Amino acid sequence: QGTGKSTIAKLLTICQDYLWYVNILQNNEHIKSPFILFNIDSYFTKHTFIEYKKDNIHIIYKDGEFALTDERYTDKEDMINNYAANVMSEQERMISAMGLNQDIPFEELLKKNFYLLSANTRTSLYIPSERNLAGVFSSSIASMMLAQVPVPYTLMNYIGYFEKSKNKYPEYKLPFMDITFQKKQDKEGILIKDADGENKLLPLSGCSSGIQSLLPMLMILDYCIDNKFFRSYVVEEPEQNLYPENQYAVLRYLIGKVNKVENADSHVITTHSPYILSALNNLMFAYEVGQVKPEEADAVIPNAYWIEARKIVAYSTDGGVIEPIIDKELQQIEAERIDGVSQEMNEQYERLLDLKIS
Repeated sequence: QGTGKSTIAKLLTICQDYLWYVNILQNNEHIKSPFILFNIDSYFTKHTFIEYKKDNIHIIYKDGEFALTDERYTDKEDMINNYAANVMSEQERMISAMGLNQDIPFEELLKKNFYLLSANTRTSLYIPSERNLAGVFSSSIASMMLAQVPVPYTLMNYIGYFEKSKNKYPEYKLPFMDITFQKKQDKEGILIKDADGENKLLPLSGCSSGIQSLLPMLMILDYCIDNKFFRSYVVEEPEQNLYPENQYAVLRYLIGKVNKVENADSHVITTHSPYILSALNNLMFAYEVGQVKPEEADAVIPNAYWIEARKIVAYSTDGGVIEPIIDKELQQIEAERIDGVSQEMNEQYERLLDLKIS
């Protein structure tokens, strides 16, 4: 807890932002804007050092300055123009895919849809841990923006995508749970039957915290992946507010869904849950067994969820130290590394049991 998982996840999201690359190269006043939006700008000190490498791109922050190089270019202006063209092309594609009003001037359109379009200058979508508030606030997003309510940017961006996904899927069946969300004119919610057996819509604000957290996230993932908006997804604590059985189900769904992302980059999950890590181990083991006995392994775990062990990395963060927690020989995550409390409780119980019977 509080060891920097979310900070790393946010940094990875920021470092895949092409508009930010332009700001670095131009050395303009917007260089630290992403850190302000992600609410980690106060973390900078005179000792801060950041280094990011991916493919041809290399970013360094040292002695208070950012520097970016890209092996594909020798001319700085060519880099800026290509990055800017990439951003503009993706913005235009997104505006068209979302069905936004293209009759108004482009600058006005960008300003009006800031929370949606600013996220699309990045190749990663960040899904925040406070996402269960989306179900409560989504219907009030317009008035909140007008009133300039200080809601975190990451949450407002998330709510914006939730609003678009609801328009795309006016009826949405929650995978692996017998739950249907409906949006009808000015009413929306979970479809239930009242005491008289009549259909009724229960607002998300009246649903369990698990449904409030899960349903918008899966709708947004379906919407963004179906529209090919991003190449990677950063999901904070997918297990949030979920019973262990559903934690396993949501992980399998996430794996199956992101496996369909074209030209995918690395996806990131932060977690406190040993169930999530144990589930990943099962999916990796299924892949291994499936190479020898594919039909038998598929009968246990469908191959849509299999993961090749070499494509997974896992780390623990503790006391400022980040270290890998994958056993290279077994090709399994050491899930017990974040579940030491179970062993401690078992030991305490055995000691108490010894006292009782002695």
